[in-house]
Amino acid sequence: MNRNLPIFVSKASYSLSSELLSDVATLKSHQIYINDDSLYLYTICPDATTPLAQLDYLVASLSETDRMRYRSFKNYAAAVSFVLGRILIRRGISSALDIDPNTISIDALLHEKPKFSGCEFSISRSNGFLVGIFGRRTELGIDIEFPHNILEVDKIVSEYFPASYQELYNAHTSINRYKIFWNLWTDLESQLKLSGQGIFSVKSMRPSGNTIPLVFESLPIVGSLSYIVPAKNDY
Repeated sequence: MNRNLPIFVSKASYSLSSELLSDVATLKSHQIYINDDSLYLYTICPDATTPLAQLDYLVASLSETDRMRYRSFKNYAAAVSFVLGRILIRRGISSALDIDPNTISIDALLHEKPKFSGCEFSISRSNGFLVGIFGRRTELGIDIEFPHNILEVDKIVSEYFPASYQELYNAHTSINRYKIFWNLWTDLESQLKLSGQGIFSVKSMRPSGNTIPLVFESLPIVGSLSYIVPAKNDY
């Protein structure tokens, strides 16, 4: 797959209706293919005007452990994001494995890098917006960001970005550096999620040939998807 080929996700993309989510958030789906693996990309835009009480029927579908976590949140936005994230994971795994979402136990996700038997996936949150990518065999890492003004961007790049990313950043003029900063940020974050190694391994990261941009039409979002395609004998 051409790493420069954008994936477009917008309100015009075909949607997957959900009675559970219809009064709380807008769920969109987009199917893409990497080699022989069919991947399911989901986005969720929560309705900011929805009272927290209207999430009760979604909360009821969670495990007892997750219901306890939900009740521990003091912040409305954080509580909504947590619940929708759990629903997003269930829906994505259900699509990738063709199983009933009600049979999926999220409590099984006990690894440092979240996994579910037979399914590879990654999710990201930014400014209330959620995105998840799901597949059977392809290891995945995804990140999204709503670009915003940051002071001392050059300093952040020099202190925290790997040398190879710094070279890409410095190759652009100051006029274009704001945009390239966020592209490189999501590229780096998606690779960190792919590796499951965490922020402490950031200095060893290099731009991957298997990272592609995510383009969200009509939304001020920057995103990147990193992936590892397994060898044929691993299928």
